[in-house]
Amino acid sequence: MDIQLKRGLLDVCVLAAIKNEDSYGYQIIKDMKPYVELSESTLYPILRRLEAAELLTVYTVERNGRLRKYYHITEQGIRRLGDFKEEWKEIMAIYRFLKLGFRYGAGITDMHAKEEVCRMFELCRNVTNESHSFREFVRFAELESGILLARIKPKNFVLPLMAGHFADRLPEEHFVIIDDNNEMGVFHERGKQWFLSPIDKEAIEGLWNSERAKGYEQLWKTFFKAIAIEQRRNYKCQRNFCALRYRDYMLEFDN
Repeated sequence: MDIQLKRGLLDVCVLAAIKNEDSYGYQIIKDMKPYVELSESTLYPILRRLEAAELLTVYTVERNGRLRKYYHITEQGIRRLGDFKEEWKEIMAIYRFLKLGFRYGAGITDMHAKEEVCRMFELCRNVTNESHSFREFVRFAELESGILLARIKPKNFVLPLMAGHFADRLPEEHFVIIDDNNEMGVFHERGKQWFLSPIDKEAIEGLWNSERAKGYEQLWKTFFKAIAIEQRRNYKCQRNFCALRYRDYMLEFDN
């Protein structure tokens, strides 16, 4: 199993174990035993990671003269469980499509009457459309070192679909595009092949908040302001073309 998928599954299993009632380490292991074997050396790093992500909180209670840590799921943790359920539906849809693919071969893509095929096409459209949108909405900030840095928060893992586009258009630039949600980045060095790598989120935050030069940002804001016609402002229409979820790092919307 892919290590990132396995890690995500274990995180969600732990959150599910404390969803209905606060619990402590040994009890969590016991509750999960019918479904997955989990050792203390595996559980406690997961709990620390979930606490750091604000998906759970920790408090202590005295029991028989000893302090025991209890874990409580947060609202953010409950939302993560809901998101995972939707993600799991997508994983199972892909699995069912692959089963049919092994059965029928390449002709499976022509079997439009099958629900599994229609669902796969729908997933593909969602990813492709989001990738296309982010190609248009990516905004680079220039760091003091001259590296171009951009950040996005996509619903899907679209970096591999975007990387070639920017490598073709910026072959002589050092640039990085960060996917905050998946904690991955595309890294491109001048004249070389781009590659994907996990990121250090704290390091990226430090660069973003302290080393951004203002030249590129001011260019985007000036352009955005210059083409606007005050009498024709229509924020509803604007959101139709550029939804709010794309604007987290669009510099022209950064106040």
